[in-house]
Amino acid sequence: PDRHAQRATASALSGDEDIQTQLLTNLAPRQQLLVFDNLEHLDGAAAIVAEILKAAPHVTVVATSRSKLNLTGETVLSLAGLETTWDRPDEAMQASGAQLFLEAATRSNPGFVLETDDLDALAEILRLTGGMPLGILLAAAWVDMLAIGEIAAEIGKSVDFLATEMGDIPDRQRSIRAIFDYSWALLNPEERDTFMALSVFRGGFSREAAGSVAGASLRSLGSLVSKSLLTANPDTGRYEVHELLLQYAAAELEIDPDRYRQVLDAHAAFYADLMGEAPSLMSGGQQVQLLTAVVGDIENVRSAWRHYVATGDAGGARRFVLGLFIVYEFRGWYPASIALFDEALELLPEGADDEDITVLRALASAVKGWSLTMLGQPEAGLAAAEEPTELLARSAGLVDYWIAVQCLAVALVYLGSVDEMAARLDEAIARLDSLDDGFWVASLKDWRAFAAILAGDLDDATRLAGEATEALGSFDEHWVTAWNLWDLAMIATEEDRPEDAIDLYAEQVALCREISYVRGTMVSMEGLGEANVAAGRLDAAETAFIEGMATAGRMGMVRDVLSMMTKVARVQALQGRSLEAVELLAAVLAEPTSAHQPFTDNIPIDETASAALSELEKELEADAYSTAYATGSERPYDVAAKELLENVTGAARLIGRWDG
Repeated sequence: PDRHAQRATASALSGDEDIQTQLLTNLAPRQQLLVFDNLEHLDGAAAIVAEILKAAPHVTVVATSRSKLNLTGETVLSLAGLETTWDRPDEAMQASGAQLFLEAATRSNPGFVLETDDLDALAEILRLTGGMPLGILLAAAWVDMLAIGEIAAEIGKSVDFLATEMGDIPDRQRSIRAIFDYSWALLNPEERDTFMALSVFRGGFSREAAGSVAGASLRSLGSLVSKSLLTANPDTGRYEVHELLLQYAAAELEIDPDRYRQVLDAHAAFYADLMGEAPSLMSGGQQVQLLTAVVGDIENVRSAWRHYVATGDAGGARRFVLGLFIVYEFRGWYPASIALFDEALELLPEGADDEDITVLRALASAVKGWSLTMLGQPEAGLAAAEEPTELLARSAGLVDYWIAVQCLAVALVYLGSVDEMAARLDEAIARLDSLDDGFWVASLKDWRAFAAILAGDLDDATRLAGEATEALGSFDEHWVTAWNLWDLAMIATEEDRPEDAIDLYAEQVALCREISYVRGTMVSMEGLGEANVAAGRLDAAETAFIEGMATAGRMGMVRDVLSMMTKVARVQALQGRSLEAVELLAAVLAEPTSAHQPFTDNIPIDETASAALSELEKELEADAYSTAYATGSERPYDVAAKELLENVTGAARLIGRWDG
């Protein structure tokens, strides 16, 4: 009877009305489970299932399909891909996607061994395939010819790479393209056009963006979600497309060059409008919300920026610079910033007659200089920012000049050129004072107050910081306000008011964390450490310095890591842990970057470390000192930093693992 029911069901689904009637009569009294696989390829299948459920109330249907049946009472379970991520290398093989890849790779090449160095490439393969079992199997089949990294690179280039010549594989499973061709054939023309246009997005998109760029309605998005071509996240309101589906749809879109250019232009214009709100990232009440929006769409923002640069639309690209500068600074994405603006400098013609191109090149160079300085190359940072600052002072708007002045100032800080920094800032404040609404000059006065602190002129620093505080009071803003608190806290520490300093630094930390400002958190923790040393709270000081050290490490700021390690050694010495301090200082001196100057001191790190070692050498026995120094000298600085994190419970709780 079961076989008869199966045959009858198959015939009914194929459209034989007489058999449908017999099937419904046969199923009506039954209590039975019916399982249908790949139901989407049968026209009218959903209607037959509805008739079955109506005629046979005790029958349950389980159906696999690439599209929802859209029936009353339907419960949809979306099948995601296999696990593709892990937190630590030793956890990689706990991910089901990694397990499948290894099993398939071993079948393809019995001598295959997955090395630890291969894990990043494996993670990229799993990301690109979205954990799709077929994709993983097809990728793993290449290990007898290609290295793991090469496989990942080829997948990124073309979806057609994932194919097999195996003779016993069904045609529809011989390649990822065959799978996608099958899904593509199920779409109507409007759905195809929408899905092709959505391929220009990177890293997901919002409903508003889909409507503006692709003309997608809520109904059309819902249709693509129901057909498993989009993934919707109700919590964030965003949609995502599988990486390989993006490749497929993009290839279809590029067949029509005019339509392709139209969609790219619409995509760039949408994100230009978003980045055009960047002044509100600085001086408006929407700072946190706008930052969240820009960071969440950073891949789309970068793609839109590159479109404008590649097409020579410098006017469009200029709308992005302030926002990119702010976001990359907030997140500490300095290597990525250098790469992005370097790319623009290579594409934009030097010496062009177009003023927009000239200004954009100047801005790109200045912001690149900022990031070079942050990564320990202040000489290169100064060279990249100095000429643009002069040019933008003559020919650009207030905000463009303001960006360049800061990029120049930060290089001068790290080079110890405090007097020149003060002079450049005084010039900028005078230039902008008549043009400004108060905010931009207030931010430069904060910089000028910092220069006065470094020069030891606390009266001038107090005056300038106070003027900035008063001006900033009318703006609902976090970034510049956080630096203003930092100036006031440094002044309090210098005036032997450590409790006031601790309160001010704590307030700065709170503001920086609200906007996820990584470097701001780093310097505020450094200051908090200094204030706690002054207050005699050595444990709290050590924890603060170590948090600052780890945060600097995550941004790749080796110089600042070494500076913070020197401060930790100072605390260790005050606590009577002199041998630990010697080892740590020796590790600092063994790193050539210790010859650099830190942000908040006018003395190179190695000079500070050497002076501290001289004092420790006087108090320790010669053999003990020599042994500790030799041990520290042989230990790489990053190893010493990790050991600090492991040994300080408070820091581990506050900052997590070292990513140095």
